[in-house]
Amino acid sequence: MNAGNTTLSKRILSVDILRGLVMIIMALDHTRDFFHIGAMIGDPLNPETTTGMLFFTRWITHFCAPTFVFLSGLSAYLSAQNKTPAQASAFLFKRGLWLVFIEIAMISLGLTFNLQYNFIILQVIWAIGWSMVFLALVSRISYQTVLTIGLILVFGHNMFNLFPAPQDPAGGLILKIFFTASGTVVPLSGNHLVGVFYAILPWTGVMFIGYGIGAWFKKSYEAKRRQRNLLIVGSLTILLFLL
Repeated sequence: MNAGNTTLSKRILSVDILRGLVMIIMALDHTRDFFHIGAMIGDPLNPETTTGMLFFTRWITHFCAPTFVFLSGLSAYLSAQNKTPAQASAFLFKRGLWLVFIEIAMISLGLTFNLQYNFIILQVIWAIGWSMVFLALVSRISYQTVLTIGLILVFGHNMFNLFPAPQDPAGGLILKIFFTASGTVVPLSGNHLVGVFYAILPWTGVMFIGYGIGAWFKKSYEAKRRQRNLLIVGSLTILLFLL
């Protein structure tokens, strides 16, 4: 798609279209999750019980969160072009902490309807918020550094699975929260729990890559070169995902 600006807006049309498509696919999956008769008792990815269409509506959503977080990083880069490094960093830092607060105070309440917050749910907004905080710190160096760290996090974070888990409970918990959390439940007290469902740093890596690739969307960057880069990198990463 053409990433050029329209005459009426400085927004990049291709980015907005992609973000909209991701929202539609996520809405499809959430509709299945809440309205399909077997959503709460069956796994749509189980080949023994699913159908082709049901499998597809769940499988395709694996593209949603990575794309959305990637575009958040790309948008952060574009937004930073109109700010000083200090202003861009401060904006990301405050925005990130605000998202963490929203996840805890509002989204958890919306999911549990429990005003006592006996169970706090930390999901994708939590991960995006902390990723923005880390991006605020690293982006002060250079976008090349951000891109390099992002690639290391995305392609290297699973290496932690090769090492023995820390014997110290606190160290093990920190490792889970930052690298491997998937339904980790942390008791705060006798009747208050925190569920960490999204690890932070893998998503930070995706956001960092989006930020680094944001340089391809600058006005001075040749459109044909950008399209060629996106086609090559996109095709290779989809193939890698399938493999």
